[in-house]
Amino acid sequence: MKYEILDLQPTDGVLTVTINRPKALNALNERTILEIDHLFGTDLPARTDITGVILIGAGDRSFVAGAD
Repeated sequence: MKYEILDLQPTDGVLTVTINRPKALNALNERTILEIDHLFGTDLPARTDITGVILIGAGDRSFVAGAD
């Protein structure tokens, strides 16, 4: 899957996942939920190089402001 909203940055076995919708205060929409589900349900279980995950929201106003 091509991630359009999630920004994935692996560093030394830790994957930093940024929800990147700062104009919407990173509110979860259908696409965001689909990407999160695919990442944690399909992609990450298949990876042996990732031992930890940090989940953050883009911008400085909100982590996730709810759902659209």
